[in-house]
Amino acid sequence: MTQSSELTGGAGFTFEGTVVATYLASLLIEGAPRGLPGKKTVRVAVQQAAFEQPLDDLVVDANALDGTAARISVQIKSSLTISAARSNTVFREIAGNALRTVRHVDFRDGVDRVGAAVGSVSDAAAHALERVCELARSSATAEIFDNRFLPGAGTGQRLRETVQIFRTILDETTADPVPEEGVYRLLRHFTMLRFDLLHEGARDEATTAETLRPGLHPDDAPKADDLW
Repeated sequence: MTQSSELTGGAGFTFEGTVVATYLASLLIEGAPRGLPGKKTVRVAVQQAAFEQPLDDLVVDANALDGTAARISVQIKSSLTISAARSNTVFREIAGNALRTVRHVDFRDGVDRVGAAVGSVSDAAAHALERVCELARSSATAEIFDNRFLPGAGTGQRLRETVQIFRTILDETTADPVPEEGVYRLLRHFTMLRFDLLHEGARDEATTAETLRPGLHPDDAPKADDLW
């Protein structure tokens, strides 16, 4: 595993480092990584910009039972706003880098995932994004997906606005126009991972500690929290 400067620089616990630690726990117990259910974590890498990974904060590889490989690549942000505002450079960068990742020759269509791991985000905005991505994944073609957002199709305004956020960002940040097929392909592979960390009673910290417990010798099982 390539080490992050945040983990080695003496800054103490950080949101990024703690998210990475949850994936390291999955690697240790050979469990499924968040974002790639039903698969076994086989590699966790961080700060991968030097290795031509646009979403460079965290890259996790996993294998299915039949040996087929999958990857999830994410940017990690303690807080995130989902909007196309020009001042929102963080989300605009995530969307652009996600598109570049999906366009890479090694990207496995329908298998790999891209996105963001976040702590604080608007529930309404996150729910809308999650719903849009699920609609994309359940649509066999870009045309079917686009038809879901036509007037009278019954899709809510918040979902239509979410799709438009991506269209606007991609139109304004890429050298060439991104066709509807490209927006659809990005959204069907995009995922928003929300983490509850770094406070007393944090749900994901407690859950991760419990996943480590079965991997310890019975005499050491009470030390799962110490291992975490």
